Amino acid sequence: MNFQKINWMGWIFSIIVLFMLYLVMTILKNSINLLFTGKKATGIVVGVKNSDSLSSPIVQFTTIFGKQIKVHSRTYSKSTGVTIGENVKLFYDLKNPNNAQLLMWREFYIIGFLLGF
Repeated sequence: MNFQKINWMGWIFSIIVLFMLYLVMTILKNSINLLFTGKKATGIVVGVKNSDSLSSPIVQFTTIFGKQIKVHSRTYSKSTGVTIGENVKLFYDLKNPNNAQLLMWREFYIIGFLLGF
């Protein structure tokens, strides 16, 4: 009788890759949903939110109903990557405009790193 050896390293690597894909999809779930179902808008950077030594841009935009909303980036870094007064594109949830996703590379670079891994 011929038994095949189980390649444990292959199985462990496959499980790690599947877990990483699951993690990426869990992190991106809300962002992807907003990209497909949200309303597109253009906002203006009006300030910076600081946390310890990291910062996040604050963007103000107007909903289709004329309401002014301020949101900040979901990620923090040493540099905001934008300056006050700069225009930023975003998608927001019509039912909850405070749930917005800025369309900036810095919002997705961690995900790119995980996918690249």
